[in-house]
Amino acid sequence: MKKLSKIIVGLCIVVLVLIVGLGMAVRSILTEENIKDAVVSKAESFLGRKVSMGKVTASLTSGITLQNFVVKEEDGVTDFLRIKAVVLQYNLGTLLDKELQINELLIQEPVVRVIKNKDGNYNFSSLVDSANSEPVGKTDSTALALPLALIVDTINLQKISVNFQDAEKQIPDFIVLGNLKVGGELGVGSDSWVFYGDANFTVDAFYGELAPKAKLSVSFDQANIQYSATISVDQEQALFQGEVVDYMGLPDVTMDISSKQLNLKYLAGIAAALPEKAKDEQQNGLVSDLDKSRSANSLASVKAHGKITLLKALYEQLEFTDFQTEYSLQDGVLLLKDLKAATAGGTVEGQFTMDLNKYDPSYQGSVSGQSLDITEIGRGLGKDFAEVISGSLQTNATFSGQGFASNQIKKNLSMQTDYSLLDGQLQNTKLTEDLAEITGLPELQTVSFKDITGKIKLLTGGKILVDTVFHNKDFSASTDGTVDVAGKLKLPVVVRVSPEMVEKIGHKDLSRYLVQENGETIVHLDVGGSLERPVVALDKNYFKKVVHKAVVDQIFHHLDKYKAEKEGQPDEEQDPEKIPIEPVLDLLNNFLRR
Repeated sequence: MKKLSKIIVGLCIVVLVLIVGLGMAVRSILTEENIKDAVVSKAESFLGRKVSMGKVTASLTSGITLQNFVVKEEDGVTDFLRIKAVVLQYNLGTLLDKELQINELLIQEPVVRVIKNKDGNYNFSSLVDSANSEPVGKTDSTALALPLALIVDTINLQKISVNFQDAEKQIPDFIVLGNLKVGGELGVGSDSWVFYGDANFTVDAFYGELAPKAKLSVSFDQANIQYSATISVDQEQALFQGEVVDYMGLPDVTMDISSKQLNLKYLAGIAAALPEKAKDEQQNGLVSDLDKSRSANSLASVKAHGKITLLKALYEQLEFTDFQTEYSLQDGVLLLKDLKAATAGGTVEGQFTMDLNKYDPSYQGSVSGQSLDITEIGRGLGKDFAEVISGSLQTNATFSGQGFASNQIKKNLSMQTDYSLLDGQLQNTKLTEDLAEITGLPELQTVSFKDITGKIKLLTGGKILVDTVFHNKDFSASTDGTVDVAGKLKLPVVVRVSPEMVEKIGHKDLSRYLVQENGETIVHLDVGGSLERPVVALDKNYFKKVVHKAVVDQIFHHLDKYKAEKEGQPDEEQDPEKIPIEPVLDLLNNFLRR
């Protein structure tokens, strides 16, 4: 026991000597003066900014602590970066070999202030220029002026705060708060780091009247990133999740987007909340060619794909359910395919392609609808037509254009729609009321129909071509006309009334003039005015032709009758005192027939 006690005491003495020796080594190598001189002088030389540091402590138990590390703006007064404390927890066993192995580099409460100036440069631009101007070979571990090799196991950033502001208000101002932890083998100057980590952030942005928020969690290694982000604007919220493969080389992004409910009109109208200057520059073409080129090229090398799934989407009060589509972005071209949703008792499908290689993107696509309740659509969109028309809508539309500013849409958008409306009713419309008045058929104020079919073609520049045919058991109607940019109507309408309805026409003179050989009554109308206030009237030119033909037919009838009667009389019964009429009749007959 005495021998064991002596051994234990001896070991304790050895350990105590080692601790004292390590303490002396720490104090001799990592003094406050040495550290401040090394860090501050090198940082100022490397960054080209004024750098300051508070108290420095170094001990065997707590490691090395640098307090109040500050990098100033170019003015030397305003803080660019402020860190409350930098704590280095090191491996004691490596100090005697002059190798500093950092078990953990803890950076507490780093606060960064990022400003985009009116000239387009950032307040860190000079830092980048200064760093790039450093001679090659001066940025490795020997440049730290510490007689130690440096290896870091873990870097831990706690309570990060980034405050971004744009003097031009073209990019949203935002505040980022979060934490970041990186582990692995991080040797300073090493060409082959092996690392992994995770991070979580919250983002509060401010852009005009908008205040979007985001919560982001990330895990990563030296090759890939996995992420999940919840982004919200007012009551709208969506989840973005996926991964980025080979983000240090040729990134391939997978991003799936999902939401329980989104208001599509609200999201589409977000542009209305843009700051006025940014909005005016975009709409009036004041963006510089350089900015356009940068914007167009920024997505050229990005590769992305994923799915979009919305349980419910609203536009006005029109509800879409089970909205889903797949998308891909490659070589600057965005493709949406297999777009599907249910709405208004039916379904819609479509596809969309957009070329983002230009500042004003060009786009094209198609959308089709089956068994859509036109009344439900109208009510959902808050349109008046919901109260005057019903039926089941089938439609197929193709479109193309370039740019999304209102003047660009008006100038460049073109569209062609084939449609049919089945088993419906028209009631209490200006068209049917005027038609009922003109024909004297009150039944036409409310009209049931078997189908309405046709084409609507929107030409670039805003002009609309309309070709429509209407059928029911009593009459049919067709039009082939135009709606100009200002909404002015020029729609000639031909109405064909069945023989049964002819008998009911209140204006007998009208029916007498318009009855055709096949027993149909044809009424030619002009629909003019505007989309808001259509005006229906008889086609005067056509009506004149019909009246003229009726008068001429009557003249021929009486001429032929007179001639027949004349030819039937004996010569001796003719009055020799009367002027011969045959030459006059022949002349008139030939003239009228011509």
